[in-house]
Amino acid sequence: MEFQSLMEREVGQPRDARRQAVAREIGRRRTYSLTPEELEKGSWLAWVHAINCPGRLPNNLQRVRDQRHLREPRAVAEACVEHLRLSTQDGRIRPMITVFAPDGWRLWNGQLCAYAGYRQRDGSVVGDAANCDLTEAIQSLGWQGPGGHWDLLPLVVQRSGERPHLFRLERADVLEVRITHPEYPWFEELDLRWYALPAISNMALEVGGMRYTAAPFSGWYALAEVVEDLAHEGRRAATLPAIAARMPRRLGRDRAVHELAVAVLDSYRRARVTMVDHETVLGQFDKFVRREWEGGREVYACRHKVVPPMATTSIPMYHHSVPEGEPVWTARQLSPALLNQEVVYPTSRNRQKHGPLSAVFHAAASLRHLSWRGGLR
Repeated sequence: MEFQSLMEREVGQPRDARRQAVAREIGRRRTYSLTPEELEKGSWLAWVHAINCPGRLPNNLQRVRDQRHLREPRAVAEACVEHLRLSTQDGRIRPMITVFAPDGWRLWNGQLCAYAGYRQRDGSVVGDAANCDLTEAIQSLGWQGPGGHWDLLPLVVQRSGERPHLFRLERADVLEVRITHPEYPWFEELDLRWYALPAISNMALEVGGMRYTAAPFSGWYALAEVVEDLAHEGRRAATLPAIAARMPRRLGRDRAVHELAVAVLDSYRRARVTMVDHETVLGQFDKFVRREWEGGREVYACRHKVVPPMATTSIPMYHHSVPEGEPVWTARQLSPALLNQEVVYPTSRNRQKHGPLSAVFHAAASLRHLSWRGGLR
């Protein structure tokens, strides 16, 4: 009943009657259901406790969508698309979490928006190299993308013990930002873009002993995140060399990262899509820590996640100098929490999850049922 004690502190009211009701329900059903108030407060606290997130200051803006009543894969997929629309708000990003029933639902996608990665015979990758395993798993279900650099991956919804269901994500469902530079017109030739909304969809929400394995949540991007996504050798290996080739030889790659950051921030602002730079987000984190301390809450964080490589030594947080706050960096995970999960699709490292024959059956079944939004076209 630790969660009920936490609720007692947060709402300022006794919870004895609720404790008794939970005990009776568990005795009768061996489980229980969170009330809407408990789900909302628990989701809010899970964001407060997110040790990898520096942008926790505006967590009072988070909207919780209770979708625990949904029972069909298509309804879950449609709710995910609706999440994209409601959270994106044409660029005026609103933090949001959509919670599905705790009965084994999983989303294969790491984020609701993601670009495919296609391995080539010569070892190179077209698209996002971080998504090669996911792309190949989705291809085994019957989807074949155009093979381009910016192909949106479909959503894959699966309930424990059942086959996966694949649903096409339309271009109109995703707000994308084309990356140009305020001073260098040749940036357009690089054909860079990224999506507006980071909507994490492969983590579990744990509240009061209940684990919701499908609970996509979203906020706005920090500048360093998009720069890393576009420049990391393990994702888009060609980006930095293409920019560095146009830069002076000395410090060419460093200059390339800087100019990419300038381009990303300017592009998001011109597109009127919410984004915070690394200096702002670290200042917000400092305010968040102090606010939570004043409210009597503990705060923990993973230092290398909160302080990005782009941070300069002129930013106090770079030196991890939260006064009297060294325990913050112990990265202790409190509950309620957003927790990592193992992937459920077959990869080169977990082939035992779906044998070859199973993959054939999954692909055949998906082709028969791939009808939502026109199916395969």
